[in-house]
Amino acid sequence: MAHKHKMRIAGLVMISTIWASSGPLIAASALGPNCEDVNQSRPVIECQMDGSTVLKHISGLGVEKPEKGSALEQIVEYKDGNWAKFRATTDKAGSVTTFFEQSEGSNTEIQLEASDQIPGLSSSNCGSASYNKKFPWSPNQPTEWWYRYADQPDSNSLPRIKEAFATWSKGANRCNSTLVPTSFKSTYMGLTTLALPYNDDQSSANFGACKSPGSKDMVGWAVLPIDVLARTCTTYYVLFNIQISPSRSSVILSSNTNWYASLDVTGCTGEKFDLKAVATHEFGHVLGLDHYTHEGQVMTPYSDFCGVDQRGLGYGDVHGVADKYPAS
Repeated sequence: MAHKHKMRIAGLVMISTIWASSGPLIAASALGPNCEDVNQSRPVIECQMDGSTVLKHISGLGVEKPEKGSALEQIVEYKDGNWAKFRATTDKAGSVTTFFEQSEGSNTEIQLEASDQIPGLSSSNCGSASYNKKFPWSPNQPTEWWYRYADQPDSNSLPRIKEAFATWSKGANRCNSTLVPTSFKSTYMGLTTLALPYNDDQSSANFGACKSPGSKDMVGWAVLPIDVLARTCTTYYVLFNIQISPSRSSVILSSNTNWYASLDVTGCTGEKFDLKAVATHEFGHVLGLDHYTHEGQVMTPYSDFCGVDQRGLGYGDVHGVADKYPAS
């Protein structure tokens, strides 16, 4: 979820590559000691991490090389209101295709004129009933997730995260004027001490890489790059670009960010990000919903500090989840 005061996304840039394709050269200094630019021409390089191969984009995003017939995607939300996605897919023959997409102003500050400010959300601002394209994945139902509490910044973190998941199954928008039935359900399974499927070793050339998931879908905390708010790592099996098994997702939240995690929606002040609002946005990605740049939606990739209004869904959010998970 994108999030800095007086910031807006201007557009997007997409790059899709396969191993034989050409692309911008990667500077030798960016490779790291365990990375190799095999073709010296593509924007994706191979790095070694804990005995496995990581595919790293020139932007710094990376994913562990998926096993045959599967895809692994990372979505990163920047604090300045921008986002980026990087996906790798390995087909049954072992050929790898990568895809990168980012907002046009990623990692740059775009100041708005006073006459062009984004209005703040309110209980009466729910946007339209439209929503953006859906990701090609859907998790198993009910979605079962575990919480890794290590490095959580506030003891109120887990309650807000539970509420964020529950928000998507209610089918109600923040205006309380429309109830859209949905079959989506989530189940909190408990605490875990398992490592997140993410490399948070800042000394590693592969810092920022999503790993293949373990036995549990998790929500947890890690030291992320200073400009990053959250990452979502999702993997799924594919056949001819069609998902053939439930997706697996974990959400990694920045432990080095100033969060607001209280239940009280009136107590947030200063340059804090509302945890429940950000978690609700990230869980929309877990469900398979993409960003939608429209005022009034949780899945819009921008908000203000203390954006507590985005704890509740907009019209487009509830219609999007109902489309992916229609009521039986």
